[in-house]
Amino acid sequence: MASASTTMTVTPREEKVAVVERRGQNTQYALKFAGAAFANMASSAICNPTDIIKVRQQLRTQAPGGRANAFWSVGVEMARKEGIRSLGGGMSASMLREVVYSGIRMGTYELFKDKLHDASRGALSKEGLPLKIMSASIAATIGSALANPADLVKGPSSPLLNTLRMQAYYPNGSPYRNMRHAFATIYQDGAQAAVATRISPGTGGLRALYRGVWPTTVRGIVLSATQICSYDQIKQSLKRRGIMQEGVPLHFVASTFAGFFCSVTSNPVDVVKVRLMNDKNHEFKGALDCVRQITAKEGLFGFYKGFGMCWARFSGREGIFDPNDTRRVRHTKIGVWDLYEEREPKLSRIPGSVKLERYLELLEGLPYVWRMIKDVINIPTCAFLLFIYALVELGQAIFPAAGLWYQGQLLDIMQVAIDTRTIDKDRLVQISAGRIACSLGLRLMLVIKFRIEEPLIARIRRYYGVRLFHARARLDVPTYETTSVQRQLDEVSSEAFGRTVAFETLQKAATFLRAGFQLTAQAFVLLQVLRGQRDGILLCALTLSSQGAQWVSAINAFQMARVWAATTTNEDYVRMEGWRRVIGDPSHRKEVVAGNLAEYASAEFKKASDQVGDRAADFREWLRRQPMRRHFGFWSILEDPLRQIPQFVFTLRAIQYPANMPVSLASLHLIQESTMSFISNMHDLLNSTSSVSDQLAAVRKLYEVDKIKNKIADGTVPFPEDASQIKYGISLEFRNVSFKFPGADKHALRNVSFALSPGQLCVIVGVNGSGKSTILKLIARLYDPVEGQILVGGHDIRTLRLHDLRQAISVLFQDFTHFPLSIRDNIAVGDPSAATDEDHIRLAARLGGVEEFIEKLPEGFDTYLDRPVRDYHAGLPEGTKTLFGRNVDYSAIRNAGGLKSSSTSALSGGQMQRLAVARTFMRSVVSEEAKVGLLLFDEPSASLDPLAEHDLFDRLRDLRGSKTMLFSSHRFGNLTRHADLILYMNDTVVIESGTHEELLKQGGEYAKIWNLQAQAFI
Repeated sequence: MASASTTMTVTPREEKVAVVERRGQNTQYALKFAGAAFANMASSAICNPTDIIKVRQQLRTQAPGGRANAFWSVGVEMARKEGIRSLGGGMSASMLREVVYSGIRMGTYELFKDKLHDASRGALSKEGLPLKIMSASIAATIGSALANPADLVKGPSSPLLNTLRMQAYYPNGSPYRNMRHAFATIYQDGAQAAVATRISPGTGGLRALYRGVWPTTVRGIVLSATQICSYDQIKQSLKRRGIMQEGVPLHFVASTFAGFFCSVTSNPVDVVKVRLMNDKNHEFKGALDCVRQITAKEGLFGFYKGFGMCWARFSGREGIFDPNDTRRVRHTKIGVWDLYEEREPKLSRIPGSVKLERYLELLEGLPYVWRMIKDVINIPTCAFLLFIYALVELGQAIFPAAGLWYQGQLLDIMQVAIDTRTIDKDRLVQISAGRIACSLGLRLMLVIKFRIEEPLIARIRRYYGVRLFHARARLDVPTYETTSVQRQLDEVSSEAFGRTVAFETLQKAATFLRAGFQLTAQAFVLLQVLRGQRDGILLCALTLSSQGAQWVSAINAFQMARVWAATTTNEDYVRMEGWRRVIGDPSHRKEVVAGNLAEYASAEFKKASDQVGDRAADFREWLRRQPMRRHFGFWSILEDPLRQIPQFVFTLRAIQYPANMPVSLASLHLIQESTMSFISNMHDLLNSTSSVSDQLAAVRKLYEVDKIKNKIADGTVPFPEDASQIKYGISLEFRNVSFKFPGADKHALRNVSFALSPGQLCVIVGVNGSGKSTILKLIARLYDPVEGQILVGGHDIRTLRLHDLRQAISVLFQDFTHFPLSIRDNIAVGDPSAATDEDHIRLAARLGGVEEFIEKLPEGFDTYLDRPVRDYHAGLPEGTKTLFGRNVDYSAIRNAGGLKSSSTSALSGGQMQRLAVARTFMRSVVSEEAKVGLLLFDEPSASLDPLAEHDLFDRLRDLRGSKTMLFSSHRFGNLTRHADLILYMNDTVVIESGTHEELLKQGGEYAKIWNLQAQAFI
């Protein structure tokens, strides 16, 4: 005992040193407490706007019909309604909370870590994750409990007290003057409420201040255990591997990732805490009931409201991309093209951070995918086909892994045969049969998949084809002409080899799941096989390295910014492509031949081509070349040397163990084959992750096309009020109407005013570009005026139902078009209700003056002006010769199949215009019921001969009194003398109006043009 006592004796000097060390440690703890408190106070002040926006997002969905808008929308709305100071709401309470909570949490973390390490006598390592989690949880529990009153004041309040939160929205202003007043109010209200429930006022006041302490504490534990530990672990890992050194960049990277992990784990608890603290209507019985109600009403995504702001708050992430900031754009010259790419953010070089945004976008697209799956299942027989398709994909994942396992068993038999000179024949037969079964099974899966895909693709294509057709058909003119709408429609309507966006999504999702399952199964089987093979792990690692180098070089080759655009300013290249199109487009062939332009065009094309030189190529061609250039980089150089290393290792082992050479050779083959398959599956999995992200975005666009809002708003007033009155025509009035086409700076109409009574005839005349056709477009409500008012039948045209208005109007545009349908259908669409009435169609053709020449066509009314489906021929052009000198002639084949040498029928301009007039008569004249009361004609006789023009105007004049008619024309004689009103326009303005006689007496511009045209007949 004396000896032991002597050993335990501590000298005064040692005791003094120990005291100094303890004081130093305590000083360090105090400095960490103070540093954490002040640092988090500053962070709280900076991040308070993001925190308050996050809270508003989390609370919005709790309101009836509420939904969480994007964070920037919430911020703008707060600034507009409550002023910019609203973004600093609750800042004092927030800073006080951080002093207590973060000071204790960060300041005592190291203290608890040291104490727990000492208490465990070294069993818990300071660098180990368990000790870090325990220390962070204890520190967070104490900090959260003590900081709850401050968290309550700056955060949600007690439902029992019916008080509000400092960060919530108050329509009538905040009920709290300051933080002290908030504490006092909550305490006093809690004390008063406690009296009613027979609880002492002091206890009630304290209870009020500690409302929601349990979810607050749980959130603090989850947050701290994730944030502090992941921050510490990431920083430690980056330093140990030499990736980064101690410094600000290391702390920034570690905090960014720690903030993300922290947000993922703590956001659900944070949502529950906010809802409970704001539960002034007693909606929740407790935390579990709150979780249940959020799950039922909002789904799992309800727990991640405000996730972006939460991450920004925890990580201090930089940046909203400003599309107008040219400093963020990188310019590259590629041949004649200028490529502009959005620069990658500063954190893009951190592994995985570039694709993080894509992975987060998956969450937004999942509801649309679920909707798409339900729609596909509801298609007849598709549910059964999808089920079989899923089983086939599962089989495609299982059979390769099973084949790999049987191959490993075969190696075991070979090893046993070499060692014992005996072969287990039964086992060999079983393995051989198993490998054959796996091969046949995989082939069978491919056959079944091919057979299932055909009807599945056809049914999905038909369903979504009808859906997209309706989505396009319902759009009005200004909406359809919008570039962004056109692009969206083109993206969702594209069909690669007949496969729609919906089927491509299902296929890629199945490929993704199959690759993941197959990768897991192969990895498991591969590990089992390699355990029994000498140097199996080493050879596998070396093979993986060679394949990995190839993979990295391929990834680097195809890396490109997500946001990019390309253009060319090379005038020679533009001119060269222009001449290429002139010669290649059949619509220009008449002008080229008649103008004798062949030699000139060839010389101009050669001159432009010489100027451009080798840089002449379409951008898509350059885009295909760039990956190949990038492919031959540093990693591509390592591919071949790394591929030879396994062979070198095998050779060395064969020299050392020559008896095992057959097994080793087979083992090497197995390892290389299976490892390459493993890498290929991993590559497919990662590629499909990226493609699935793009595909989900495409599905979202597919379902959002139904929500594209027309720019011409529909009215609510039925028209006409009295259907029997439409047979007398429709009144029309313009009141100071002005109009600009979308995107134009110059007016197309300015202050136009006129009025027409039912049954009157009006003719608008004037020079080209004066606005005559624009008036007709506004009456049909293809566009809305920017100023003024249009009255139809005494009603503001904007208030009328669009369908009713257009049903009462018939329009013949100057730039009319004929549909790629038969002549019969082109006339019938004038009145869809009588589209099958052959007598009506022929009567309309007779009135339009086209019946006679239609009957002379080989197929009569069934003739297609432009057949929408073309015929296909072999690749050998007609008129050429085969290798043995035989002429290529398709005449016999065309005669046998009834094919035509041309897919279009040539009609003259006058005949085409007569056909358009026949369609108008089908709509307005032929029908026995009076549906149309307003006829609009834009240059109806521009391509007609004098006789046809005379006949047309005679028929139209007979309609006076039963139809209101409005004409736009350059020709005066046949119409203007009979018009009730003539409008003469010049430079978008009506400068003269009146009857023919009145305008001649005025001697103005109308009289001048009339006399000019009359001189030709004198």
